[in-house]
Amino acid sequence: MSVNDPDLSPWCQALQGWDGLYNRDSLGAHILRVFMANYIDELDIDLTIPFNPADPVSTPANPSQENAGTASDTMLQALAKGVSALQSQGIAPTEPLGDLQYFRASGGVVPGSGGMPVFQTQPIPWHGGDGNIEGAFNATGVVTSEFAEDTWFPRIAPEVIDNTAGLSDGSGGIDGWLMARGTSWHFGLEFTNHGPEAYGLVSYSQSSDSMSDYFLDQSKAYSNKRYMKLLFTDREIEQNLTLGEEEIITYFKY
Repeated sequence: MSVNDPDLSPWCQALQGWDGLYNRDSLGAHILRVFMANYIDELDIDLTIPFNPADPVSTPANPSQENAGTASDTMLQALAKGVSALQSQGIAPTEPLGDLQYFRASGGVVPGSGGMPVFQTQPIPWHGGDGNIEGAFNATGVVTSEFAEDTWFPRIAPEVIDNTAGLSDGSGGIDGWLMARGTSWHFGLEFTNHGPEAYGLVSYSQSSDSMSDYFLDQSKAYSNKRYMKLLFTDREIEQNLTLGEEEIITYFKY
């Protein structure tokens, strides 16, 4: 480390107080993210106990004691690089993850028309972590492609800082982590004595029409962890139909 490296004390304090989760109100999660983005390539070198499939929770482990606590400490170097990236974007140690990580749909132009995509929503705070960097089960991710996944529909894409899991460099008016992929279909099921009981939602909603009531409804529900009951019995389905029988027949006919 050099005289130009950041003071890591407040960042270490924030990281010490992290709840270990990637909720919208989690403090310190963003610090672990940029640390791991810089440290992940050093895991096999710096950790002295390799991964053991029989003990997946506790391994790999035990950082090397070589240069530990000095300016050449591998872990401190990785943290310093990550903190420098956060500081370059004016991000403080104690900011909640939901203030930095969000989903914001963009598009609104015909492919090949030369039109410029626009943001179609306000930012929606997003929970979850990067599946490749942080190993989060509720995996999310930044996408830098100028087109929506598997299409030629233009979208707004961020320019990102290396080794940050997709942190925007601030250009184009895009801040923080602009999420565009990850956990999409949520589904939980329990077989009870009264039949299946299930809850779920599509986190990026179902409609691609920005004027539709279904363009953002489930995205907001995902953000608030408000899952929908999935209907199973004929009675449940009949009580929750939004189309009449004649309309359903017409809908599927065309």
